[in-house]
Amino acid sequence: MESIPQLAEDHTWTETTRLPATCAAAGKIDYTCSVCSAEKSEPLAALDHDWDEASRTPATCLVPGMIRYNCSRCDETKTETIPQLGTSHIWTVSGQTDATCVAPGQTGYTCSRCGAVKQETAPALDHDWQETNRKNATCTTAGTIHYSCSRCEETKTESIPQLGTDHSWAETARTDATCTASGSAKYKCSVCNEVKTEVLPALDHNWEESGRTAPTCTDPGSTSYICSRCGFARSENIPALGMDHTWKETGRTEANETVPGSIEYTCSICGAVKTERIPALAGDMTMGSLLSAMSSVLSASIGWVGAVAQAVAAHPVLLLCVVLGFIGTGVLLFKRLLRL
Repeated sequence: MESIPQLAEDHTWTETTRLPATCAAAGKIDYTCSVCSAEKSEPLAALDHDWDEASRTPATCLVPGMIRYNCSRCDETKTETIPQLGTSHIWTVSGQTDATCVAPGQTGYTCSRCGAVKQETAPALDHDWQETNRKNATCTTAGTIHYSCSRCEETKTESIPQLGTDHSWAETARTDATCTASGSAKYKCSVCNEVKTEVLPALDHNWEESGRTAPTCTDPGSTSYICSRCGFARSENIPALGMDHTWKETGRTEANETVPGSIEYTCSICGAVKTERIPALAGDMTMGSLLSAMSSVLSASIGWVGAVAQAVAAHPVLLLCVVLGFIGTGVLLFKRLLRL
């Protein structure tokens, strides 16, 4: 009988198949001995999952958080809960926009513990209108009211309808016009209280003649007037009638030995009169004849003075000339007395 040779003490294993282990299931490796063809299997333990964090929702004071994981070897996922941090937020102001007249305001809050945020909106304030100017309506024109907002720079204008179609005027005061100054009448509307003033034109003088001095050939005359309303007086000159008198003898008294005579003349144009003296016939003159002569001269002078007085009344500037004339006449008489 033929003998069989003894094999080696250890197998020479060669891997024939492999079932890889997964995260959740074990695998195995199959071996065959290259010498004797024996077979064996070795298990491969499950790998367990290799978790990678995929996303995180932090927990807040009121809501639990969550962490999501994905396995890096398979498609398996899992979720872990993060317990909430408390029972209420601890809010602090993180930003604020004040409300305006036309735009709402906003206040932002952040929880100092969990970082949660929220916003609160405050309604717009609306304008706070303050009246700044007013023009009242009248019977014929509309009025206006101007407003400014006390919080912002916005303005607005409101119209006040006119009160009617025409004013109802009532006189409230009057200053009468005079001859030289205008007056005025003030009125107030009984409906809208508007006021107006009307000018009353000056009346001008109402002249009435109050006196007249007739002109002569050499002297102008005058006409006096007085205003019947205000009593103001004025005068107008009447030009002289000519360059010189046209004298005509209208009376004569002959001189004798002791008494001088005289010749009276009247102007045929203006009616003025004058008297010329005729010397006494005697060569020497007694005191009686002198007095008589002076009486004649004085009488003639009085007549002359009357005519001059009329001219002086019309022209006061002539008073100086009259005074000088009297002085000259006195000087001549004095010289005549000295010759006696």
